[in-house]
Amino acid sequence: MASSFWMSSLLKEDKDSNTSQEVETKETELVERVPVHQKDAQEEISHELAIDIYEREDRVFVVVPIAGVKQSDVYISVGGMVVTIEGERKNPFAEHKASLYSSECFWGKFERSFTLPSFVDTREMQATIRNGILLIEAQRISPSGVRKVHIR
Repeated sequence: MASSFWMSSLLKEDKDSNTSQEVETKETELVERVPVHQKDAQEEISHELAIDIYEREDRVFVVVPIAGVKQSDVYISVGGMVVTIEGERKNPFAEHKASLYSSECFWGKFERSFTLPSFVDTREMQATIRNGILLIEAQRISPSGVRKVHIR
């Protein structure tokens, strides 16, 4: 939407210019002069995490890259077979008085819900964060539905 506004402004200013290369050059110059605001629309949108799910004979693993997120800023909940991961990746420069030159990183709230396969026992799931990777582990339920009871 903003791009079309700038494009129409360019075309109104320079009616004699009719080559696409000239228009692209002027648009690039305009974009380079427009300051990037810290309060961006991206901050208001919840980001969806990528997940990988692996399985072994006895366990299921959910791997979630969450680099830059503190353990205290991540919340995991389970309802039935649905796992929800939510939290916030805080911008380390948000409190500094630095101008943003370029932004490709996602900063802000994220959330992801997904359904585990029916053979996963969600009652005793464990989660750890190491080197920017959230790892969630759960036991597989045996195909027969029979579980072992451990004697203490």
